[in-house]
Amino acid sequence: MDLERRKKELEEKRKKLAELKKSRAFSVSSSNSSIAQTPNKQDIDSLVSSLLKSKSKKPEVSQSEINETQRSEENVNEKENFKDKNNAMRNLTIVDAVLFDLPPTEVISYNKEAQTDTFDDIPEIEDFQPQQLETETYNVIISDEKIETSDQPVVEKDISDQDKQAILNSDSFSNFIDKSSKMVERVLNEPFDYLKDYTMDETVNENIDEYLSVKNKFCNEKVQGRSVNDLDWHPKHHELCLSSYGKKNGFTNNEYGSNGLVCVWNMLLSSTTPEFEFSCQSKVLSAKFAANNNHLIIGGTYSGQIMVWDLRSKARPVLKTPVSTGHAHPIYSIKCVGTQQIVSASSDGTVCVWQMDMLGKPQETLELNSPDPLNNKDISISCMDFPGDDQNTFVVGTEEGSIYRGSLMGRAGNKFGINNEFPLAHSAPVTGIKFHPNKEAQFDTSNVFITSSFDWTIKLWNYNNNSKNNGINCVRTFGNGFNPIMDVEWHPNKPCVFASVSGNGNLDLWDIQNESQNLVSTLSVNGNPLNKLSWHKNNFIAVGSVDGSTNIVKCSLQNANQKEWNFMQKIPFLLKFGDNFTLIVTFIVFDPIVSNWSRKNVRGNTERVNQLSGTLCKF
Repeated sequence: MDLERRKKELEEKRKKLAELKKSRAFSVSSSNSSIAQTPNKQDIDSLVSSLLKSKSKKPEVSQSEINETQRSEENVNEKENFKDKNNAMRNLTIVDAVLFDLPPTEVISYNKEAQTDTFDDIPEIEDFQPQQLETETYNVIISDEKIETSDQPVVEKDISDQDKQAILNSDSFSNFIDKSSKMVERVLNEPFDYLKDYTMDETVNENIDEYLSVKNKFCNEKVQGRSVNDLDWHPKHHELCLSSYGKKNGFTNNEYGSNGLVCVWNMLLSSTTPEFEFSCQSKVLSAKFAANNNHLIIGGTYSGQIMVWDLRSKARPVLKTPVSTGHAHPIYSIKCVGTQQIVSASSDGTVCVWQMDMLGKPQETLELNSPDPLNNKDISISCMDFPGDDQNTFVVGTEEGSIYRGSLMGRAGNKFGINNEFPLAHSAPVTGIKFHPNKEAQFDTSNVFITSSFDWTIKLWNYNNNSKNNGINCVRTFGNGFNPIMDVEWHPNKPCVFASVSGNGNLDLWDIQNESQNLVSTLSVNGNPLNKLSWHKNNFIAVGSVDGSTNIVKCSLQNANQKEWNFMQKIPFLLKFGDNFTLIVTFIVFDPIVSNWSRKNVRGNTERVNQLSGTLCKF
């Protein structure tokens, strides 16, 4: 039944489609015939004439019909004329047109909005039911007890020996252990007295003669047997001390480490674990922290190269000078001048000025020669220093015992090179030279410096361009026994105190204010000959010995008092005339007996000048 009904529906749809096709074809043919049967002008005229001739056969036409007929004729005529005009205007020509492509006008619209934070709806607080809370708590406790009683002992999986060795040899594990152990050591070595009683009265004994005491000693298996060649303190982190070492005695480079070694020791760490350790293929004779970058260390080597190490990098240098340019002999002194310049001096008398970020070639090279035309010999530099913030003038000590003052640039009346000479200032090589660091004095002390030598003496100097003795004057000489003085340096806070180390292993404190006994205190550090020292701003002294140990000595001397500043005001007399001089002082005194003023001349030396100065102040 369904098939028959489906066939009938299909037959009806086919019939409807056929009828639609026929109606569409008929409409198209009728439209074409209507277009073809449209009368033209001649047919209309013939129709009108036939109508006019057969008036008798037609009824009478009213005037309105005539008018309407005339109007239709006029309309037809107008249409014909319009068609003729349109036909006449169809003569077209080709013209070049200019096209303009104008972008549409951009309309800028702004939408103002307010940015706010969205907060979730605060949930409604349900009614507090104490009984329900107690029940839930009890159920949790019971469930935890059941879990504890039912738990079986967990068997941990053991790590294989191969995996353990891989973990121990990994870089991440070693870095973690190194960093963590240093942090724990800092905490354990924190200097704090846990048994201190704050209720007790603390009295200070001002008659203590012992001003020096050893606080730390840094040494390990790597540095033992190496000579400490230079020392320096970190400019920002005051607990860090830098030590440079030479070759280990009795071992070659392949047998025990590198020829050169640089260690940064931390006063809060263990005495055998350095904070940083750097190596070099040549002995490091001088090393300093960079002035403009707290992460860089600059070192001068025995091969004549300058090395730069970075605290953030590994043990090897990150920068170094080539062998073909710069120095060809050992660099015994290196200084950071300004913020970007490095000045180095080698034993062949060559002084080079380097740019911190350009170590391929020195900016300036100065070959020092004696200014005496009759004795123009090379200068073998053993030490060098700059006065204060002066970046041009420098003073060097030589292995012959002479002192020279020179300039890196010819300006302010000084020529380029050596300007002044004091030959045979010492009878042995000059081991150390340091300018006065005092910047708080009301007068200039930048021309004052001290030198140490193998001839067992320490000398106080002053250079003046107006002096007769080549501009350099020896003010005073200090000595203690028959031991060579290896290094000397001023106290950073007391203007009249300086320290020295000697070959017999003693650390000495000197005070130029005390004329009767300049030696204030002596400390035997470890019994081995001492090589270098470096003062810290917090009254610590780093002392290096030839056996590789770096000792930190605490100095109990306090800051300068008013008495010392008063003495500093008398120093210009000493710097101008020296110890052995004769000074004539004129006094104008009122004599009450004769009621008249009288003039008296008094002669005196250094000690007499001090007495006269006090008399004049009272007067």
